[in-house]
Amino acid sequence: MNRLLVAAFALFATHAAKAGQDDKPTFEVASVKLAPNATAVGCRGGPGSADPGYYRCAGSLYMVLTYVFKARNWELSAPEWLNDVSVEINAKLPEGATRQQLAPMLLNLLVDRFRITFHREKREMAVYELVLVKMGPKLKEASGAAVPPPQTAPGEAAAVDGDGFPVIPGGDGWRAVNGRTRIQFRRVTMYSFAYLLTQFAGRPVLDATGFGDNRYALTLSWYNDPPAGSAAAFDSGPNIFKALQDQLGLKLEAKKAPVEVTVIDHVERNPTEN
Repeated sequence: MNRLLVAAFALFATHAAKAGQDDKPTFEVASVKLAPNATAVGCRGGPGSADPGYYRCAGSLYMVLTYVFKARNWELSAPEWLNDVSVEINAKLPEGATRQQLAPMLLNLLVDRFRITFHREKREMAVYELVLVKMGPKLKEASGAAVPPPQTAPGEAAAVDGDGFPVIPGGDGWRAVNGRTRIQFRRVTMYSFAYLLTQFAGRPVLDATGFGDNRYALTLSWYNDPPAGSAAAFDSGPNIFKALQDQLGLKLEAKKAPVEVTVIDHVERNPTEN
């Protein structure tokens, strides 16, 4: 092989190796440690924040994995003990890193430190699909720029309106008071709304409205079912299913559907040393 071909092959191999590295975004420096006594749970920093070059995340290993896999609870099959393992991650990001690269960086970090192996598969499960009623939706599409998150005081008492439904501080979120529940948002996608409905509907709720990333202002108010075996007297009013149809022009259709699930095949209880 002549020298020109050797040089060309070496140059190609160098670029291929660099491309392989670029396809696997990693932090510049990162530490992962067990934090059984951590009190501050949550994640902060990173691109788009006031501290774009640094990222900190503390919480259960299960919680962190739901973020890195962008998986809701039913979309992640993992050992239950992951909920009992608290971790703290501190990382410095390379210059120019984007928000989209953050989750892959975390995934690569956790795979390396906890020796995680996983695969994805389709599992059929009982779900609700959030769909439009025949008469069409009763939704107001949000306009204008993104709305800053509301500022509420810690432990703020739940006020109620004239019908006894909770008032949502700042106009975003949900509350339940005296057997009545209200969800309210100023700008929300149907995907996020369906995800929130899951905790009230008793099974996964999938967005099938076809509205994509459009954002809507909405309010949904309903009466809760009394707890099983309870003698408590609840006012008669619409449950969540009827409220969705009457107030928003949406409904939940029960069906079986294949859902992609990330399955954790192996994970160590302790991370490798930093």
